[in-house]
Amino acid sequence: MFLLSIKNIFLIIFFVILQLFFPSLFSFYGFYVSFDFILILLTIFVFQYSTHKIIYLSFLLGLVPDYIYSVHQIGLLAFLTGFSIYLIGLIKQYQFIWNLFTKLIVLFFISFLIGLLNYFLIFEDFYFVIFYISMINSLIYIIIIFLINKYFYNYKLI
Repeated sequence: MFLLSIKNIFLIIFFVILQLFFPSLFSFYGFYVSFDFILILLTIFVFQYSTHKIIYLSFLLGLVPDYIYSVHQIGLLAFLTGFSIYLIGLIKQYQFIWNLFTKLIVLFFISFLIGLLNYFLIFEDFYFVIFYISMINSLIYIIIIFLINKYFYNYKLI
C-alpha cells in the first residue's frame, strides 16, 4: 500500500485535527497531560511502511506542535519527532527477535525521553514535575499503542 493513499491522507488530517483540538486530560501543577496523537499515528505508520519515508513525514507533522508550543524555536520539536521515529524504526529492525513486552518497554523509554526533551525545550527549565508528566504521557502512549495493536491489528502491528 502506498503511503499517500486516500485512507492515509484522511488519517493524517484526522490525527492532526485531534492533536490541535483535543483537550488535555488533566493539569498537574500547571503542566497539561494530553495524548500525542501525531506520535501514535507515526508509530503505526513506521511499522507498516518504509522507515525513511515516515521520518520525512514525521518532520513535517512535527512542525504542527512547533507552531503551537514553541514559536521561538521552530524546528526543534520537528527534529525530536523525526528522531523518535528513527528510534522506533530501530525497533522495527528487531521486530522478529524481541517479544511484544520488550518492544513496548523500548517504545515507553523512547516516548519518555522524547517527552522529557520536548517539555524541556518548551519550558526551558527542568522541573521535577516534567519527569512525572513525561512518565504519564508515556504510559498513555503505550496503552493506546497496545490497544491499537490488539484490537485493530490482532497483535500483528508491533
